[in-house]
This record gives sequence, structure tokens and C-alpha cells, in this order.
Amino acid sequence: MRKQISILSDTYPADTRGLIESRLDSMHLFGNRLDTVTARLVRDHESHAIELVAGAGRDGTLVARSKTTNLMQALDEAIDRLTAQLRKLHDRRVDRHRGH
Repeated sequence: MRKQISILSDTYPADTRGLIESRLDSMHLFGNRLDTVTARLVRDHESHAIELVAGAGRDGTLVARSKTTNLMQALDEAIDRLTAQLRKLHDRRVDRHRGH
């Protein structure tokens, strides 16, 4: 899985990129389904907006967004939303294979 992290504001500490990358490493369970994961982080006044875009090969592109006042909470929400989409995609594939 290839990761790309874009921080569109220079008001974040230097270790923010490493923090986001380590959190995205937790998605290695879906590594065989994900080709790329792109994280975009934007700070707008007091809120943090995170957008995760995952390329799932022939299954298409998945997008998860979150915007809160806490950076870690926004990151966790976006990862949870992307994980839910991946689970749904997996369940749909399994159901089709089983003939449901």
C-alpha cells in the first residue's frame, strides 16, 4: 500500500506527518485491497479537516472525510469511516460470491 500525506497548512508541528503515517499503518489489514491511501490535512481557523482517499483497484475509489476541533478525533473518525466502507465492500463481495 502506497501512502501519500498532504498537509495544506504550515501551522502543524513537524511530527504531524509521522503521526498520520503511523495511524494509516494500522490499515495494513486491508493492504491487499488498497493500492494507495492519500491523506489531506487542512486547518481552518479552529477546526481540522481530514480527507482520506483510498484507491481500491478495480473496486473504485473510497473517500472518507472528517472535520472537528481536535486533530486526533478528526483522524480517528476519518479512519473509522474508511474502515466501514472497506468492510461494506468486503461483505458485498463475499455475499455475491456466496450467491446471496
